[in-house]
Amino acid sequence: MLSKLILIKSCTYDLAEIDFSKGDSMQLVGGNNVGKSSLICALNFLFVINRNRMAFTGGRSGNKATMEYYFPEAEGSFLVFEISKKGRKHCLVVWRDGDGAPRYGRLSVAYSRERFFAIDSEHELQPQKLSQLRKQWLLSGAGLTEISQLKDIYQLVYQTGRSNDAVVSLKRNGSGKTADSFSQLYRYLINTQLINSRALQEILLLADHRDDAGINYGTSDLAEIEKLRRLSERTQLLIRQREAFENLRQGSQKLDGLEKTLQESLLRFNFHCTRARAQLEEDRGRHQQQLEEARLSLDEIKEALGASRVQLGRKSQSLTSTAREVGQLEQGIASIRALPPRDFLENCIENLTKQLEDITYRLKALHHAAESPEKIEKRLEDRTKQLANLQTQKETRGNWLVHHLSPDEGDRRRLNALLHPDVARADAGHLHRAITCTDGNVTLYDGAFVLPTLSERELPTPEALAIEIDDLIVLQQKEETLLETARNRQALEAEEQRLKRSLREQAEQLGYLQTLPENEENPCDLRTQQKQLNEKVLALQQLIKQQQEEERRKQGALDVLRDREKGRERKQQDITDMRRRVERFSIDTGNRELTLAEGEPPELGQVFHHLESTYSHWNTFQREVQGQFTLLRSELKSESADVSAFFIELDQEYAAVNDVSATMESLVDSIGKRFANPVADLLGKYTHFQDFVNQKFNRGLARLTISNIEQLRIELVPNRALQSDLENIGSLDLGGGQLFRADTPKLTLLQKYIERGSEIAFTDLFTLQLKLRINGKDKVVDLSKQVESDGTDRMLRLVIVMQAISRMAELDAGNRLVVFIDEIATIDGRNRPQLVEFCREHHFYPIFAAPEMVDGFDRYVMINRATDSSVVVVADKHYIDVERD
Repeated sequence: MLSKLILIKSCTYDLAEIDFSKGDSMQLVGGNNVGKSSLICALNFLFVINRNRMAFTGGRSGNKATMEYYFPEAEGSFLVFEISKKGRKHCLVVWRDGDGAPRYGRLSVAYSRERFFAIDSEHELQPQKLSQLRKQWLLSGAGLTEISQLKDIYQLVYQTGRSNDAVVSLKRNGSGKTADSFSQLYRYLINTQLINSRALQEILLLADHRDDAGINYGTSDLAEIEKLRRLSERTQLLIRQREAFENLRQGSQKLDGLEKTLQESLLRFNFHCTRARAQLEEDRGRHQQQLEEARLSLDEIKEALGASRVQLGRKSQSLTSTAREVGQLEQGIASIRALPPRDFLENCIENLTKQLEDITYRLKALHHAAESPEKIEKRLEDRTKQLANLQTQKETRGNWLVHHLSPDEGDRRRLNALLHPDVARADAGHLHRAITCTDGNVTLYDGAFVLPTLSERELPTPEALAIEIDDLIVLQQKEETLLETARNRQALEAEEQRLKRSLREQAEQLGYLQTLPENEENPCDLRTQQKQLNEKVLALQQLIKQQQEEERRKQGALDVLRDREKGRERKQQDITDMRRRVERFSIDTGNRELTLAEGEPPELGQVFHHLESTYSHWNTFQREVQGQFTLLRSELKSESADVSAFFIELDQEYAAVNDVSATMESLVDSIGKRFANPVADLLGKYTHFQDFVNQKFNRGLARLTISNIEQLRIELVPNRALQSDLENIGSLDLGGGQLFRADTPKLTLLQKYIERGSEIAFTDLFTLQLKLRINGKDKVVDLSKQVESDGTDRMLRLVIVMQAISRMAELDAGNRLVVFIDEIATIDGRNRPQLVEFCREHHFYPIFAAPEMVDGFDRYVMINRATDSSVVVVADKHYIDVERD
């Protein structure tokens, strides 16, 4: 039995040592999420083993994440199960390899910390890797035997009988599947929520050492029945189709005669076709030679005609060019004679040249000035005012202020240099007092300054003023002309272009007048040349007409030859088409030879039409015969594609009809007896299972007291319809060929199951009901839902599974089975002692878990997380044992 469970660097534990050798029950005491459930669920790796069946808290399976949780360090995290049997102890060690798969090994000694840890000088435990442990175990003589096969691991945990050192000793039974069945049941102890109606069926079948085998109507017995049915149907079918078979034979013989006639027609056609093709091939060479000679002759005349046409084109082009040149000369002479006289043209050119020069000069002056009309107009206004001022000064010179400022002429000149002309030339009426001295001091308003040395300037004379006025008038006239040019610039530029064109025209006309004598001599020579060219063109046209006539004649001869060639080709194509159509007939002449009649050979078309008509008749009749063959072959389900093989096959079958009928009669009697035995055996198994549930399993449940449940029992509800069908099938007598005679209700029922290929499982014969009696009333409960309170529900499911397990294991004090019962607080104080007592009587060692200590258990294991978040559970620090009377 399991005496200790040790976790090393597994889950949340650095080390957890759980000892089951003391007392009859245990409670793990610790806060939430400290790892109580994870510790107990490690029993999956011992009692379930198969990862697909493992059940952990939260509905988790033995997947990769679970493996990494229990074995966070590959070959460094361990589960150790110490097994004690008849005073001997050994260990089953579990670890994870690098691929995440669990590995098992057997250590032939009891567990001790020294075997799994290195202990330093301060008595601290130092975890070790598997490679280090292997060396240590080997040196100590313990030795680790690694177990790789699942069946070998099962053999270590489960063995039949009491004389073994397995963890669980199992009772002997006939199924040979006790170990696997126990593993399936144990997972329901770990997670009772997996128990539903379907699971309850599985639990009871395992408890009765019974599998879910049934009747399979797809087995060899049914195949043999189908074979028998096919033989009977075949025999009846052959009898019904005998007349059709004979008609097919007669039609096939007639078809053979038609095929012989068709083959002779094909041979005759092939002979005459070959002869006609040989004659056409002989004509082909002669026609090709004639065609080639005609084509060469035609090509020669075409080549000559082409050369004549080229020469005619050239001469015609020259004649046209000469005529055009003569006309152009005569037209040019007439145009020259119509021109004005030479003197008139020369005068016109002179006048136009002067006009052009004047306009060009004005435009160039405007271009060089590069001024707008507005600016020119403003400057012209200034010139006008300046001219008016000069004329006024000329007229009033004697009355200028400067002449009256001083009587001395030298003083007046100095004053003229000093004063601005507008002051000096102001009216004399402005004078108040004349200047008497022009020394260096000058008084100006209320100020005075010394006059610098000045160059004397002459006062303008009337003659100088007149010259200045004339110059200003000339400048004013130029400005006016420039302004006019700027304002009429576009018109002047257009006039400039017109004058240039007129000059060119006048110059050309003057040049034409100069060439008139030479042009009057050229037309005579051109007319002579034109006459000669015209005579040559007429001669070439006559030659081309003759060549065209010769070309038409030779083309006609060539067309006649081509028509003959086309006729030969049509005959050749007709023969080819006939041969292709004949080839599509796909007629095999075999070794047949042709016998020709004497006389004139027939026309090939007649021979072909006779062959085509014969083929059409043969093909129609052949399709009729083939249709009869296809239909008959389908009716008789024959795989022979050839009529001859079909006849041989059917002749053999008709000869064996009597023997097949005798064989069928004996088979029917034998097969009829085979149906009753499997049905009777299945119904018998149901009766035995019903007795087991009612007389044995329910008897154990009846002794239990759970909360307010007065009675707990499991009832089988039979599938009346299915069992009735099986009873009818089992009582069916198929002797004497009844299977293929008149229909009966029992036979119809059997045929229904045969046609469906039904597989009837043992569990199809019934359904299970879990019944509780409370306050004298029976109540059917649904195990897929909670039954009564949480505690009642869990206890009820637990005792059902433990009752089933107790029928498998040799449970006694030396073979106790450790079971997991989580959260004991959910089971009330009345049910808890009853559950503990049930476990003690049936040799189960229950492990409960709760945050607080609950009275009623023999050993308490305190689980707490240290300040460094590590979790360690060891006997000398964390166990509390209770001595009971």
